[in-house]
Amino acid sequence: MKRTSESSSSTPELLSEREIEAIYGLRVAWLRRRRREGGGPPFLKILKMVRYTRADLDTFLNAHRLESGHSEPMQRGAATHDD
Repeated sequence: MKRTSESSSSTPELLSEREIEAIYGLRVAWLRRRRREGGGPPFLKILKMVRYTRADLDTFLNAHRLESGHSEPMQRGAATHDD
């Protein structure tokens, strides 16, 4: 039940765990563990089917982006100088 961005601009593209593993390299076991324990990307649960939107995955990954020399994700608007 994959929707592509070509089908409608208002309908998000829904990706399965396996598609995410193939596209983003996030392992299915990691996604499942993050759903149970928290700390993963937002997901949709429709009956027994779990899907993720590409937009939510991109937002999640960008929030965890690291710059060289930093060990923690950069906060938007946070000071970036060392004291």
